Amino acid sequence: MLNELKNKIQYDATLRKYINPVLGNMCGYLSTKKFNAILISLTSFNYLLTEEEQEQCLSAIKNNLLDNGFAIVELLSKKTFLETNNSDDFTFIKKIRVNDNSYYDYYRKTTLDLENRKIYQRRLFKYYVNGKYILEEELEWKNRFVTIEDFETLATKIGLEIETVYGNCNLDAYNSDSEDVFIKVRRGK
Repeated sequence: MLNELKNKIQYDATLRKYINPVLGNMCGYLSTKKFNAILISLTSFNYLLTEEEQEQCLSAIKNNLLDNGFAIVELLSKKTFLETNNSDDFTFIKKIRVNDNSYYDYYRKTTLDLENRKIYQRRLFKYYVNGKYILEEELEWKNRFVTIEDFETLATKIGLEIETVYGNCNLDAYNSDSEDVFIKVRRGK
């Protein structure tokens, strides 16, 4: 995906001026220059499986931001937990169109380990061409969940201030029905 982004911005001088794609460890990355904005998208923060790693990530964000710079971190939402089950059944999530002739049916089974704050998911993708089943692939995912309150505690400890919590990509306010959680933090002066 990083290469895709680099390819998209290589022909646009304005984008190249403002976007600097970086491959690195988000728990310890230190840039030679500071940034006005940092994005941690696609719930990547939740792939950090310990509180210590999550704290290190927030510290790296702070260390790489300009004074008064901001970061937006996408977290798993409460909606993720609604489908939690203890059976072996998969829940149908959605149909993903590839083109006019092919699609994937996406299924997910989510289990929750409250004691260790872990979410385990088995994701099943069934691929169809012209309505005919072709193949399927199952993937396993593991995440560490944090509540908005947990995130605020970690961020405050590091010296970041929560500015806004959004509930979707349109930047609407977060509420109990929100599909997503985007938290905007700012580095104080």
